[in-house]
Amino acid sequence: SMSAIEKHIENMEATHFKGYENASNESTIIKLVVDNEVVEEVEQGAKAIIICKDSVFYAESGGQIADTGMLKVKDAEFIVENVFKTKSNVFLHVGTLEKGTIKLNDKVVQEVDVKRRQRIAKSHSSVHLLQSALRSILGDTIKQAGSLVEDERIRFDFSYDTKITQDTINKIEEKVNAYIQLNLPLITYETSYEKAIEENVLAFFDSKYDLQVRVVKFGDVSAELCGGIHTSHTGDIGYFKIISEESVGRGIRRISALDGSKSTKYIQEHFDKLSQISLQLKTPMSNIEKRIESLLNTKKEKPVEPQVKALTIEQINHQKKQASNGICYFYHEWAQFGNTYKDEAIIISEIIEGVVCFDLEDQETIKVIVSISKTLLDKVKAPTILNELLSFVEGKGGGRPNMAMGAGKNKKNKDKISNNIEKVIDSI
Repeated sequence: SMSAIEKHIENMEATHFKGYENASNESTIIKLVVDNEVVEEVEQGAKAIIICKDSVFYAESGGQIADTGMLKVKDAEFIVENVFKTKSNVFLHVGTLEKGTIKLNDKVVQEVDVKRRQRIAKSHSSVHLLQSALRSILGDTIKQAGSLVEDERIRFDFSYDTKITQDTINKIEEKVNAYIQLNLPLITYETSYEKAIEENVLAFFDSKYDLQVRVVKFGDVSAELCGGIHTSHTGDIGYFKIISEESVGRGIRRISALDGSKSTKYIQEHFDKLSQISLQLKTPMSNIEKRIESLLNTKKEKPVEPQVKALTIEQINHQKKQASNGICYFYHEWAQFGNTYKDEAIIISEIIEGVVCFDLEDQETIKVIVSISKTLLDKVKAPTILNELLSFVEGKGGGRPNMAMGAGKNKKNKDKISNNIEKVIDSI
């Protein structure tokens, strides 16, 4: 952990960063750390932190991920997997000693993975162009709230209150690609913080700047204070593709994008998918949307269910009967049933304070639903009556004490349900 290591490097001088000009360098090892302890020597296979007098490796900062690569001492090879810098700007090369041994004060050759660095540099430059495009399209109140610069992939967070429409996203993307096609050269220079601000160079006010700052410029399109590594011309970025825009908190939006070969690969994959869909639908690409629409519409056309008019209280009272044991019941063929029959059964059972039975016929079965008013629940439960009635049509069912449903397959005996309901209720 950083805090465990900080104590070993409290009084060390800041590492001199030479990475802007070079990707390889000769230096001297001035400290070795293994398992949070300072050591004189690192053995093959060990995980370690190596600190050199100077470094061409970019340490993770400003949203840009660190360089990776190799440190070589004679035959020894140390794979650099990450590079961090401490508060006092000491660079920690973190990695594994693949072969050989390394000792304190050894002369070391530093070699950055150049291809990867170039891909990250393109991404960092595209972040600057994106910020410029956002400010020109959404207005210059836009403020960066954070960014992540990776190998041909970026994430950019900024303060903005509303969701951005697809149309506006397309405009932003077009603007960035227009800047790329201008092939603007990179200009970097050091100046005082005051002077940079006077020249309207973008700065992030929550960042702590030294008196001397580094300005990164692309033509008249972009000028920002930045310690990152950039591509020499905007044209190197290739193609810039926004893949998502979302909210990541109150008033903060996030744009994720790809550049370089990752963006073209993304476009190719999506184009291939469309080609596949076009083949499967047997329709040209230009017609895909219409074809899908017509397919979805045909699926939507379900048979329209007849609307069942709720029975009036007069109708209910007119139709209710009484079994000889005094229990009220109501029987109804819910032939043209809609989806309201369950509610209707419950409502009617409460109105008559008794038992309600509907039969519902479909192609295969005769469905039966029984509802019982709360006042009867101490005497009988709905599943009991239901299963007695379903026994006439070779069916069974179940449910809650006040409401039960089931189905029988012998539709020929349908009339036995209505003919026997009084007997079944009498037997309660």
